[in-house]
Amino acid sequence: MQTDVLRKEDIIINNLDICFFETFLKARLIGGYVQKIQMVDYAEQYLKIKINTKEKNEILIVGNGICVLTKYNPPAKIQNKGFSKTIGDILENKKILDIRQINMEKILLFEFSDFYLILELFSHNNIILTNKEYVVIDCLKKEVWKDRTIRPKQKYKFPDADFINPNNYVFDKDRFNMKNNIVSNIVKEINVSPGFVESLIEETNIDKTKYSEKDLKKVISEIKKIFNCEFSETNTYLYKNTKNKFELFPVLFTKKQECVDLNINYLLDLLFVKDVILSKANIEKEIKNKEIRKVQDIISGQEKKMVQFEKKVVEEKIKGDLIYENYNKIECILQTINKGLNKKMKLEDIEKILLNKKMDITDLNIFKKIDKKNKRVIFTLHHPQQVVSHQQ
Repeated sequence: MQTDVLRKEDIIINNLDICFFETFLKARLIGGYVQKIQMVDYAEQYLKIKINTKEKNEILIVGNGICVLTKYNPPAKIQNKGFSKTIGDILENKKILDIRQINMEKILLFEFSDFYLILELFSHNNIILTNKEYVVIDCLKKEVWKDRTIRPKQKYKFPDADFINPNNYVFDKDRFNMKNNIVSNIVKEINVSPGFVESLIEETNIDKTKYSEKDLKKVISEIKKIFNCEFSETNTYLYKNTKNKFELFPVLFTKKQECVDLNINYLLDLLFVKDVILSKANIEKEIKNKEIRKVQDIISGQEKKMVQFEKKVVEEKIKGDLIYENYNKIECILQTINKGLNKKMKLEDIEKILLNKKMDITDLNIFKKIDKKNKRVIFTLHHPQQVVSHQQ
């Protein structure tokens, strides 16, 4: 299975993944100190937590149902405000004492000396900071249900566990209906995903519609064994469930399925952080850069027009000054033209008179020609620094 065929939308995070993350994050983050908490730029549903450990500085990305240590360092919002600033100010330089999964649910709890940071990694996704009495200090989202409320100053309550923790499950054959599908039988009793049970059954070659009590016990025994394992940095087992979604499991068993040569954390880092957050950031940056370039082009164009306008103003002022200085000369030439027209002379003949330097007309040297087509008189006025042509 190639990772490039997977998309974020195809992935389901299950509670076994959270079991893996509990072990994985404990090994990497316990004893570390929170440095900074910010919202990720261009992807505000994600929180970026910088943690300093003895080995290295880590970046934890939380949001949209995931919790992943990333190597990509996505950009954070420049202005840190609201929820991220509040909890960031409180947890800055606070030491992580413990990380644990709650009730085998998709919930991770980070323990500090005076606080708990609770990550609810369900589809709705929430992040809650409480004191040690579980009174909410702040939360990403204010939420109200029939049996619990999440908002500041309210007592935080974990979701009721509707299923039995696989680690604590004691088999009771009377609670099973052997006529029912083995998958639905097990997920009704134990807090595991249907895809996980399906994959186990496929590995053991059990017919999920025709099975015995022995088969049932065998599958449940395997479930307990896996949930009681200490996860290491292992490869990822991909299972495509009946809804055509991929579930990710740490590789603890496999005979038929192909595995990805990455553990769950690194796979999610590729799928969520690199392919989603960074891609979106790059797209948004490119859009912003295009907008900046567009504004810069407009400003540059306006500056060029302003330079041209200022140059034109200077030229027109020079022309105006020269016309004023040479008014008598121009007037003399125009009178000569008018006299010729009054005598019914042709423009060509009048022009010859004006160009004849022997004529006793003052300063004919400023006269250039008569534009017969457009019926204009063109003068050449001499400026100390330049020659200016003017049309009258």
